[in-house]
Amino acid sequence: MLTLLDADPHRRRIHLVVSETGLRLFAEGIWQITVGSPKSVDPTHSRRPSQKIDVLATRTLAASIASGSYHVDAMAVIPCPSAHWQKFAAGTCDDLLARSADVMLKEGRKLILCVRDTPFSASI
Repeated sequence: MLTLLDADPHRRRIHLVVSETGLRLFAEGIWQITVGSPKSVDPTHSRRPSQKIDVLATRTLAASIASGSYHVDAMAVIPCPSAHWQKFAAGTCDDLLARSADVMLKEGRKLILCVRDTPFSASI
């Protein structure tokens, strides 16, 4: 997804919200990224860091994407554990990911959830 968005000339800015666990996985595996270092993300693995990607930690509640007045085209949550979409549905805004999703729903913007938890429990 990052590779496609980065290559799209119509996308000027990509806000990548990463959990603490995600940051550890990125640091140990795919990319050597840290919060606040957008130039360190190389979605194409070409050794050419992206100038479009801003990396934000989920604890960064004061980020621009947490406000309805900051316009974004869409938001995708990949992967989206059931705990997250349940928070989105309940309106629990305890981190940047949930707050940004809440803004998307409130403003009538596209929110894409790529649910990862299967099989679903009987309670869903």
